[in-house]
Amino acid sequence: MDYQLTPSQELLLKQTISMQQIEYLKLLEMNTIELEKYLYSIYEENPIVELNQSSPSVEGSDFFSWLNQNVSGAGYQSVPDEEAPVEKASPNQILDEKKNLLSHLKNQFDFSLREIDLSLLNILLASLDKRGYLIIKEEEILKKGYEKELLQEAIGYLQSLEPAGIGARNLKECLSIQLKRKEIQDPLYFAIIEHYLEDISRGYFQKVAKALKCDVKRVRRIYEEIQKLNPIPSSGFGSDTSFHSIVPDITVTKDQNGELHILYNKNFEKEVSINQRYLNLASESQEVEDYIKEKASQAMWVMKSLHSRQKTIENVVSEMMKVQKEFFIQGDPLKPLNMVEVAERLSIHESTVSRAISGKYLECRQGVFPLKYFFTGKVVQPGSQEEGVSSVDLKNRITEIVLQEDPKKPYSDSAIIKILEEDGVQVARRTVAKYRSELGIPSSSMRKKC
Repeated sequence: MDYQLTPSQELLLKQTISMQQIEYLKLLEMNTIELEKYLYSIYEENPIVELNQSSPSVEGSDFFSWLNQNVSGAGYQSVPDEEAPVEKASPNQILDEKKNLLSHLKNQFDFSLREIDLSLLNILLASLDKRGYLIIKEEEILKKGYEKELLQEAIGYLQSLEPAGIGARNLKECLSIQLKRKEIQDPLYFAIIEHYLEDISRGYFQKVAKALKCDVKRVRRIYEEIQKLNPIPSSGFGSDTSFHSIVPDITVTKDQNGELHILYNKNFEKEVSINQRYLNLASESQEVEDYIKEKASQAMWVMKSLHSRQKTIENVVSEMMKVQKEFFIQGDPLKPLNMVEVAERLSIHESTVSRAISGKYLECRQGVFPLKYFFTGKVVQPGSQEEGVSSVDLKNRITEIVLQEDPKKPYSDSAIIKILEEDGVQVARRTVAKYRSELGIPSSSMRKKC
């Protein structure tokens, strides 16, 4: 057999991704807090970069305002407007949550406590609100015949229990108790909490540093530690939800004509600019000029990337809103929507959509939600030509059914399926079992109460 070597051409198409593109994708995926830390690291490393606090785009959506709402008892969602439906916890639910917390506190009582101490502590426990704050005035207790010294000891004992911050009379005291529990003795921490809490929450670190005559980096570090504290000591009792610092990236509003508008929240996003003084030094020597050009190039890239990040997030939210419009206008159930659909409409990759919504939050009149909440799978009904129902909607319906059942005769998965069929929704038994499990709802045998 005769083998011959013949020249051939092969065209290879390779898609390469640059280091800058990789860096941008990381930037896109960052949440607000991560982005702030990233920009600050650039600021420390690059002398040409200037960081300025952005002008607030939405009044009252910064961290301090959000914190204030939560500590005032507004819960984890924003205070709804008059049109928004308000969900109220049942009296039994509130009692169960408080009982859960009180039991936890009483279990920590020392057996050596005297009867008078126990009676005082029981009065204090009964005077805790749902946040875990002590709301009764000392004068009211003193009128019952207790001595002031004993009362102060009882309050101090209550505040020594877990969770840290329990029994505080206000936000400042709550945070201060937690700092002391961490054995932090630096007076700057307590001075900031007492006098400059709102200032640091709005990013006025220079102002606070000047007032306290200390380094601005130190103020920033203290701010980051304060962010880790819990302003609601009772969180986690009666609920699996724990406290998290949520900064909405997007706010959706509705005008008088019923039109929806997107506002990109810049309250916690720093504006990057270039320090002109350094640019003026470029003419001193070739070495200085090369250095300035390198750092200026990095600064320009960061500025451009931040703009692209904002536009990508806004575009993704805009496409999502077109599908979920009824939810924002009148609170209707969410429609099925996945990231592939949005990616195709915007002519971008699905992973870009995923990064754009990762760790981001949206604030609207219904509350504050993760952006991922609006991307729901769908349950296709056998033999139906319709697009199906969203998994979120189906989970909500299963929850409603379980809440309405007779505790002595709870619904089995088969019974739930029949109720769903009456609603016009046909699903497999394994789907109901799967969603029930994801919702943390036990089986019917475990839910049964004698």
